[in-house]
Amino acid sequence: MSGVVISICRLLSNFRIIEIFKIFCDDAVDKLNDKEPNSDLLYGQRLKLAFKSYFKIMSLLSVLAGFSLMVVSFIIYTSLAWKREKKDKDI
Repeated sequence: MSGVVISICRLLSNFRIIEIFKIFCDDAVDKLNDKEPNSDLLYGQRLKLAFKSYFKIMSLLSVLAGFSLMVVSFIIYTSLAWKREKKDKDI
């Protein structure tokens, strides 16, 4: 069950990364073409928001990776403990 949740979170974060990249590129192209900006944000503020979003996504993915490692290590540990207990009963 946790693997499904982790996969969904990773998929959603990938969509967010693509969305941020597309918006950032669209803003850069509009700036190069001397078009009117869609918002009142300055270019530096847009950069700051993009980097904050990427940092949040990296933080989320690192937490998910740590959680994944905890789940895998728990499964391996319980499997080894179960095999050892079964082996001790057979003797």
